[in-house]
Amino acid sequence: MRSLSLLPCSYNIDSSVYKDKPAKPRGKHHCLVALQLKPVLFSVAAVCIWFTVIGLVQIHETLNVALKVTSAPSELKIPVQPKLIDTVQHRLLLATHNVLAWYYPQYDTMEVIHKGQGVHYGMFPGDPEPGHPSTVWNIIRPHNWRPTTEQEYLVKFDSVTGTELDRVIIPSRFSHDAIRVGSYVYVCSTGDGNILQLSYPDMKLVQAHKLFSVHDHPNTLAAVGGADGEHHLWVLLHNLGASDLVKVYVGPDQPAHEVLRVKGIGTKAHGIVSWGSDGDLIMLDSDNGILISLNIETGAEYELWKVRARGTRNSTKLDSSTMPWQGGTDTWGKPL
Repeated sequence: MRSLSLLPCSYNIDSSVYKDKPAKPRGKHHCLVALQLKPVLFSVAAVCIWFTVIGLVQIHETLNVALKVTSAPSELKIPVQPKLIDTVQHRLLLATHNVLAWYYPQYDTMEVIHKGQGVHYGMFPGDPEPGHPSTVWNIIRPHNWRPTTEQEYLVKFDSVTGTELDRVIIPSRFSHDAIRVGSYVYVCSTGDGNILQLSYPDMKLVQAHKLFSVHDHPNTLAAVGGADGEHHLWVLLHNLGASDLVKVYVGPDQPAHEVLRVKGIGTKAHGIVSWGSDGDLIMLDSDNGILISLNIETGAEYELWKVRARGTRNSTKLDSSTMPWQGGTDTWGKPL
């Protein structure tokens, strides 16, 4: 007789009854393992139930928030970051090889108006408002390197949103600048040396003034101002070397012709901006990295600023076919 007491109660087993029968395994070892694993299984189940409850609570809270936002949008107040154009008074309109943008010098940051589709050269205000033009016209031409087309455009953009409002094909080649003077727009068609005169705002060709050659490389236009302003232009000839500044007549009474030429205005020069009450002109002596000021009446020329050399000659170069313009309050069209 043997006694077994694995469970709380005891059992007496008479082995003589089973003496002649082969012994069969009763699974005593497996019963012991199962009994030992029960507490572990209960613990795992409890943890799973706990995390399931937490997950359901979080889903419930998320759905409640979603319902509140959907049913009462006025309760959700998301702060909107204002554009710099709405908060900063002074800015510059820049056209580069890839971007037309407002530049804020005090923050050294840009707000892009338009990007891509070619080289952005030359821009002028379309529909002006006090201090800020609501629209801007910009020349977009093919890239210099391996262009896929020769077509060039004058494109009108919303100056805030960058939305394209109008696009006009212009018969120019390798354009470098465009300005608006009164009821006309003038385009510097550098690839053939012509100055195109277009009517504003339909941009129809009035006349192509064949005043220069492709070797003259005219790259910048500016209004003369004063009594001669409406029918005279300043044209900067890059010349791929020593540059010239030329005053031309483009009025209706006579054929277009050259009125005045100032030779040797820097080397491979770019840009013309009228500055101050004396009518000084600011230009870039690109090959020498110098910003110069020229007084047409006296012929006096001043060096305003020079790029510091950084070990190589190329590091001193400046290149701008369109100098920046300020678009601050009551200063559109005046340089900063």
